[in-house]
Amino acid sequence: MNQDERLTGDGGDPPVAVAAAEATDDELVPGTVVTVAGPDWVDEPAGRLYVVIDNFKDPLHTIAQLGGDEGYGWPNVPRAELTPVDVARLVAAPAVEHQDGSTGSTDGRG
Repeated sequence: MNQDERLTGDGGDPPVAVAAAEATDDELVPGTVVTVAGPDWVDEPAGRLYVVIDNFKDPLHTIAQLGGDEGYGWPNVPRAELTPVDVARLVAAPAVEHQDGSTGSTDGRG
């Protein structure tokens, strides 16, 4: 499987995050990768990546931690606190084979 197939899942249509990169600068559509900063986020590590889940209450958005956080999402995050990330700059951790024969990332999560 080549890198493009890993990013798209099957070599077909691009993943939502790549398609979301085509949104306008002010528009955050579901699938847009963002960082968040604001008075309610001072305890979160700077640069942590999130993904926009919905924007039904624009300019308020629901976001979730990219890579997962046991299904938790943060609703009603103001657009002004979200900064889109250029997905072309994201690099996936390479898959590795573990001693038990399973595969996963190098970050210890799988």
